[in-house]
Amino acid sequence: GGSLDIVCAGRLVDGGDIVKVLALGARAAGLGRPIVLAAYSNGEEGVLNYLESLRLEIMMLVSALGKYDVSMVSDEDLAAVDKELARGLGIQHIYD
Repeated sequence: GGSLDIVCAGRLVDGGDIVKVLALGARAAGLGRPIVLAAYSNGEEGVLNYLESLRLEIMMLVSALGKYDVSMVSDEDLAAVDKELARGLGIQHIYD
């Protein structure tokens, strides 16, 4: 009975992706390509802007789920995460 920490990396782009992998039990989420693209487009300022917008998006999603910390989001909240993202984009979601 040992434990295993899971780190998810690859194809994570926005706050919704981060919230989902953490809700599924990942210990951390890696952001390679988006950071490189932000750095390429606007250097250090681009990376800082990207990280701040990511932080705000995660906070808004967590709050919309009625939680106050991302660690409180569970796999049972995943359908609601998708629904909140769809609502924010102004599209109808399959759960509506």
